Amino acid sequence: MIRERDASAQSGGFMVLLLLVVLGLSVFGLIAAAGEGNVAGVLGAVLIMVLTLVGFVGLTIVNPNESQVVQLFGNYAGTL
Repeated sequence: MIRERDASAQSGGFMVLLLLVVLGLSVFGLIAAAGEGNVAGVLGAVLIMVLTLVGFVGLTIVNPNESQVVQLFGNYAGTL
């Protein structure tokens, strides 16, 4: 029998702001590197943009009177 466990979570407001700042800086870096013709800088900026977008996917909204199951590599980790 599986017992329900509470998963700890914090408000995502700070993370949304941080991800938006990182995304903006990576766009700025992409423009600057493309203007200089720096291929490594362009690839680095694109990689940071992709990782930032993956970070946005990890955010979830839990409405009142609802719950979300948290899984880690397919195994139950808790309930929000």
